[in-house]
Amino acid sequence: MPEVYGLSGLVKLVILPRTREGLGRAGLRHHLETIHGPLVVANSDVSDHFVTYVHHYVQDFPTGCTVPTLEDCDAITVVRFAQRENLAASKTSAGYREIVGPDEDNFRDSEGSVALFAEELEVVAGLDSASRKLFIFRTQTAASPVAWADTLARLAPNAGALGIVTNRARVAEGTFPYVQFDEIDLAAGADPVELAKHVAAAAATQFGDCATACILTEAVRFI
Repeated sequence: MPEVYGLSGLVKLVILPRTREGLGRAGLRHHLETIHGPLVVANSDVSDHFVTYVHHYVQDFPTGCTVPTLEDCDAITVVRFAQRENLAASKTSAGYREIVGPDEDNFRDSEGSVALFAEELEVVAGLDSASRKLFIFRTQTAASPVAWADTLARLAPNAGALGIVTNRARVAEGTFPYVQFDEIDLAAGADPVELAKHVAAAAATQFGDCATACILTEAVRFI
């Protein structure tokens, strides 16, 4: 097994909120970016436990994408913690209980929202350094995560991919059919349609028959 790949060892929480009825994608982004995100950061008993805190706001895919897009998703939040104790301390803090948690109901409906725990394998260093990120989800994991990481690494240079991680996921809250996903930072000018197509074709060879969905996002890093 190549030493260049390795699990990050971080506890990774991935949140896909169901946009509150009547708010819409633009309203969700406004609340997350200008109210909720700053609120989280301002409450140090919540955010001091974070290693990273990144919002991803879903963008319309350019026309011509042959890979299905993930439905009913307008944003993804990714939070990394050094260990589970940090996650627990953040969630049980007074700041979360009294301020941050109650604000969640202002932008999302609990029914339909999803939280995942993800185990990430770094493929190309530098994730969360670009403004655009492509997520590709699938319903089956590779027999060898390292072999899949190697495939992604070979695709990266010619496809405009910068930092890349691939993740195994399990549901913490809600219902979600996808158990594996890739996160790919896009270089300026990179074509997400072509990249999604190439990754999906490579995955079909290594994963076999499984459902795939993708989203294009604008990433905003708070921590």
